[in-house]
Amino acid sequence: IFSSLAAAVPVALSRLIELFQCFYVNQRWAEFSQRPVEAALGNGWMKFVHPDDLKRLKAHMRVFAKDPAQVFLEPFQVRKVMPDGSTRWVLCHAAKELDEAGNVTGYAGAISDLDQVKRVEAELQQANERLRKVLEFSAIGTWEWSYVEQTHSVDEQSAKIFGVDQKDFPTTYEGVSQFIHPDDFERVTATWGSATTNERGAATEEFRIVRPGGQVRHIYASIFVERDEHDRPVRAVGMHMDITDLKQTEIALQESMSRMERMTENVPGMIYTYVARADGSEALTFVSSTSTELFGVDPRHHAD
Repeated sequence: IFSSLAAAVPVALSRLIELFQCFYVNQRWAEFSQRPVEAALGNGWMKFVHPDDLKRLKAHMRVFAKDPAQVFLEPFQVRKVMPDGSTRWVLCHAAKELDEAGNVTGYAGAISDLDQVKRVEAELQQANERLRKVLEFSAIGTWEWSYVEQTHSVDEQSAKIFGVDQKDFPTTYEGVSQFIHPDDFERVTATWGSATTNERGAATEEFRIVRPGGQVRHIYASIFVERDEHDRPVRAVGMHMDITDLKQTEIALQESMSRMERMTENVPGMIYTYVARADGSEALTFVSSTSTELFGVDPRHHAD
């Protein structure tokens, strides 16, 4: 029965009569290792474990063998050396074989290929690092809220926007709420609440935050709500972007326009600014209020 099962399973199997002394491997081991079955017998299999991993593997196995309470070995990862000198990551499992009296009579092992998983992990790490650099350069931070655990987390850039270290950023709703400007709090909570009910499951908002030192910053933020199979919200993710400089420029332009309007109120004529754009279009970007008296039209209908 064991031989039939060993031939059918898609993993490499082995049996050891005593620690490190192999007396059986299945054909899958030979295919995976690209070596004959005989090469694994005795302690021959050790030659195919990466030298940097072999010492750790043997120490792991010795602790396992000496612990009578441990029947199954916790899975561990090592690199397998291929005939061409390349390496592949594998996940190793082991269990003690016991007789009716509970005495150890041998060990059984299983090896599964982890190389593709490791490659994907490495690619994800590289992609995350690229994303981190892009977000850092663009001053955009990310955040996450767990509806299940009721916890909040941010990346390093978001914490920087809020003026605190990432490790000190609050993880509770109440803690995060303290940053939002009191005059904006009700509007922000209403917007975030709408994301859990609208079809898109998303929303954006501009609001002010107050840093621990009292400095006020303008923030543009987004939220996207993820739901489970029962349509219940389980997680929200989003981004923070500091738009303080943009807001200050916008306020300065508004103040400049207000000053211009006040200056032109008593001018006995109409003042306007005309712009001819590179795309061929034309526009009046400012028309003084005296246009109403002179022409009976609202200047807002002419200014672009």
